[in-house]
Order: sequence, then structure tokens, then C-alpha cells
Amino acid sequence: MNDARQDSSATNHTTKQQSNQEKAISLARLAGSAKLNEYVDLIAIMRTAKGK
Repeated sequence: MNDARQDSSATNHTTKQQSNQEKAISLARLAGSAKLNEYVDLIAIMRTAKGK
């Protein structure tokens, strides 16, 4: 039973990590394609989106 919880937790962590990576890629593409007039800190944006 404990193994099932660990597997589920690992799966949820992996899914969340993949989701965050997809968000980061989307933000990087957006920043790369936009003509930005000011410095944009993508890492800070991702930390904010992640809630850290």
C-alpha cells in the first residue's frame, strides 16, 4: 500500500515537473518572439508561477 502511494506521488511530481517545463518553454518562446523593450527575468516569472 505504501509503495502505491510513493508511485502516485512520484507520478504527480513528474507530471507537475513536466507541466512547469512546458510553461517555461512557452514563456521562453514568447519572450524570444516578442520585441521586448525591457529586461524580462524568465526565472523569476517561473518562480512566481510555481509559487516559490
